[in-house]
Amino acid sequence: MDTATAIETAQAPGVFDVLAFVEETAYPTETVVVFQDVKSAQEYVKLVNERFEKDKNKEDTTELDAQIAELGEKITKSSLIFELRGMPPGVVDNILNVPEGEDPALREKERDNDLIAKSIVQVRNADGAVDPRVWDSNAVSKLRVFLKEGEFGKLIAGVSSVNFNAMVFDQATDAGFSGRGTDVS
Repeated sequence: MDTATAIETAQAPGVFDVLAFVEETAYPTETVVVFQDVKSAQEYVKLVNERFEKDKNKEDTTELDAQIAELGEKITKSSLIFELRGMPPGVVDNILNVPEGEDPALREKERDNDLIAKSIVQVRNADGAVDPRVWDSNAVSKLRVFLKEGEFGKLIAGVSSVNFNAMVFDQATDAGFSGRGTDVS
């Protein structure tokens, strides 16, 4: 659900569910897909470029098409699908607050891992099997080690997106108590 739709739904008379909102289920969500089979992905890109050249020269690409399809299937089977949900800005602020006296670089990585963990609602593989774990900073730290940097970057971007959109959502559904609304003197 995009931010505009979430806001419209939350503001619609008779539709807004206060308990769902308080329990965070009304915050924006996003799906991020990461891939593990880096070797096949590199080969896939190489073959697609080769196919493009052959296509340009009007050469037969039948064999390349079959190889590309096979690699595409291998890559898809290596996917992990992360369902993410934004959190209330206050929760995000608490996670991002770096206490004095700790190693800032270490604490920054730990807080990022904590934010990612708390934003993950569910992870499943390409076959739909769900990992039942409750994500924490340690599990994300292990994930960070084994995922290709670019793929982990996609996860970070998704977490940033849902939490930024949650902040926008929170501001848009503000009841006017911050003094911005025209209904408050």
